[in-house]
Amino acid sequence: MSSAYVIPVVVSVCVLAAALLCLAIVRLRRKAVFERDARRAAERSLERTSQLEAFAAALLKARNSRDVAETSMSALLPAVGASTGAVALPNEDGTDLAVVHAVGFSATAAAPPELPPAWKSLLTDAWRKEQVIFASRPDRPRSFGHLAADPLFDDCEAAIVLPLLIPGRAIGVVALGFPRPHTSSDDERQFLETASQHLAHAFDRAVLYEQEQRARASADAYRERADIELRERQRMEEALRESEVKYRAFAARTNRLYALSAGLSEAVSLDAIAKVIVRRGKTVAGASSGFVALVIDGGQFETLYAEEYPAEDGTTGQRFPAEPGLCATAAVESGQGVYVGSFAEWQQHYPRSAAAAADGGYASAAVLPLLVEGASIGVLSFYFTAPVNFDEDYRAVLTSVAQHAAQAVDRARLYEATQRARADAEAANRSKDDFLSIVSHELRTPLSAVLGWASMLRSQTLDAARAPRAIEAIYNNATQQVHLIDELLDVSRIVAGRASLDVRVIDLAERVRAAVESILPVAEAKGVEVRADLKPGSFYVAADPHRLEQVFANLLGNAVKFTPQGGRITVQIVASDTTIDVRVADTGRGIDPAFLPHVFERFRQADGTIARSAGGLGLGLFIARRLVDAHGGRIRAESDGEGWGATFVVSLPASNHSPDTHTLPGKGLPQADHPNAGRPSLTGLRVLIVDDDAEVRDVMASALSERGARVICAASAREALTHLTGGQPVTVLLSDIAMPGEDGYELIQQVRALSARVAGLPAIAITACAGAEERERALAAGFQMHLAKPILPETLVNAVAALAEVATAAE
Repeated sequence: MSSAYVIPVVVSVCVLAAALLCLAIVRLRRKAVFERDARRAAERSLERTSQLEAFAAALLKARNSRDVAETSMSALLPAVGASTGAVALPNEDGTDLAVVHAVGFSATAAAPPELPPAWKSLLTDAWRKEQVIFASRPDRPRSFGHLAADPLFDDCEAAIVLPLLIPGRAIGVVALGFPRPHTSSDDERQFLETASQHLAHAFDRAVLYEQEQRARASADAYRERADIELRERQRMEEALRESEVKYRAFAARTNRLYALSAGLSEAVSLDAIAKVIVRRGKTVAGASSGFVALVIDGGQFETLYAEEYPAEDGTTGQRFPAEPGLCATAAVESGQGVYVGSFAEWQQHYPRSAAAAADGGYASAAVLPLLVEGASIGVLSFYFTAPVNFDEDYRAVLTSVAQHAAQAVDRARLYEATQRARADAEAANRSKDDFLSIVSHELRTPLSAVLGWASMLRSQTLDAARAPRAIEAIYNNATQQVHLIDELLDVSRIVAGRASLDVRVIDLAERVRAAVESILPVAEAKGVEVRADLKPGSFYVAADPHRLEQVFANLLGNAVKFTPQGGRITVQIVASDTTIDVRVADTGRGIDPAFLPHVFERFRQADGTIARSAGGLGLGLFIARRLVDAHGGRIRAESDGEGWGATFVVSLPASNHSPDTHTLPGKGLPQADHPNAGRPSLTGLRVLIVDDDAEVRDVMASALSERGARVICAASAREALTHLTGGQPVTVLLSDIAMPGEDGYELIQQVRALSARVAGLPAIAITACAGAEERERALAAGFQMHLAKPILPETLVNAVAALAEVATAAE
């Protein structure tokens, strides 16, 4: 064989050997790769099997759907390398899907308030038992356009959504998301399918467990509600029985209360109402005994009526003190009912009442205040021989009884007070009628003498020898009438509160002595002895001397008036550290004890008939009491009865100062004008008298002319101004106040507004208004003096002379 042929053969053999060698190497490599892949597949299969076993074991421990969902996410996400996951279950009616648990999503996507629309499509796909898988973000809208806007997949590059299937139905959906593109292998898909089957069965068990739990809870709740309703029914039945018993008791008590109210409405007097309260109140309360008492002055109770109560305070009309330890005292002071349920409680809290209860064998008590406008006017007490449980309803009944009783007692008291007031008013009206008759008698008696003597003097039928007697009688009777009028005016001022005092420190003994000396002539003329026991000493009081003389003059005048001939009047002064007492005692006819409380009242006289033995208006004692009260003192009358004389005691506060060092400012009531003792001459004086009454002008003009004055008379203010401005100068002006047209106040104002020659004219106001306020008003208007009608001629002359003298000295 040639070399040319051999070389190609060798080369071909070498190439073939090399090819066989390469083929062997490839086969060896393939075998190695296959063995490696088979080994890896076996390892992955083993790992998946372990994961599935662990997953199944974990699911068996889960109880409810929430635990199953959390277990599934904690196992599946690391098993497939997913970063996000979610489990959703349909609602009870299977119409909607709710996320049970989610991991790795945003807050808004993890727990959306409502399922996104894409999830509803997923639910439809799951019901078709289809898997939803996309390997990358671009693959999602291309393969599953309805998931393009699903927020659950916004952070995922790839996703797998598996239905959770049990035979015949889908019970949920599990979704897994991957941060990078992801293609599932066969073993992974097999793992997920098996895992989803385990998960479906776990959810099925959980749902059944939850349904069982809910059914058990519902059964327990139903049983509990049934027990509650049963107990409530039993309670209602018991309450119904109790309510029926209470209603019957209430109906019985209501009937008894109605009987009590009817009895109270029929009773009128306080005694009758008290009997109804106790008798019918006992029936309402079921008490053994009771009594009703009123609170009176001095911290005492007065029993109105009692039944079967043995203690002293249970006697009708009995008074007992409101002492501590008494149930009645506690009830009145607190304004609340006092309820004693046992005798031990009685002894502990109300020992004074317990002693009385022991005597009657009582174990319980209800003591209720009688309240009128919040104030306690008395108590209503009920006592029981057995211990009593005073529950709220029982106390309400007792309180109602007390309210009815309080209203009835208050009504009865008002009725009796009205009756007494009516009787007093009728008595006062009779007294006023009697007083008017006495006033008429006292005024007409001296007026008869005045008219009688004046008529005889006027007709000149009286002989000259009896003329002085007639003039004296006219003067005396007119003076008596002035005194009566002064008394009436004093009473009017005192009652109106216009009586004020010119107070100064004085020696009371001197004023008493002056009053005694003024009454001595009258007493001697009647044959009555007057003894004045005025011991030396300092009897200083702060008082109005004129008013004190008036007080003692009234007391002494009364004593002389009611003491018969041969009787005796004794005057004494007794001093203590704080008061000075003046006692005026007589042996006269005395005072009836029934009239003694009324002796200082207006319009009241022991003998108020026209046929009475003594004259006068009977106002002296009323004036005396008011004047003594105004000085801060007291006056009282004492008498053992008619025929035993009477004693009047005036008590005044003693003063620590002497008359020489202390004079208190006046408080009103100006002193009476006292005429000067001399008889001054009015020669050279021109006096203008202004008065609309011609008789008054004539009397004053005559009195002044007799003393040398030149008198000009005017009947009106206008006529007086004509004389003042066009006539000769006038020394003194006398003007009435109450005149028709322009009165005296207007006249003096016009006079003071004239020229300097006339404006300073001294003026005296002459008026029948004798009150202190009239005097002040006249002085304030521009008058220098005030004289009250009727005016004695001597008083008028002295006033004109004094005023002219002051005017002359001022010039």
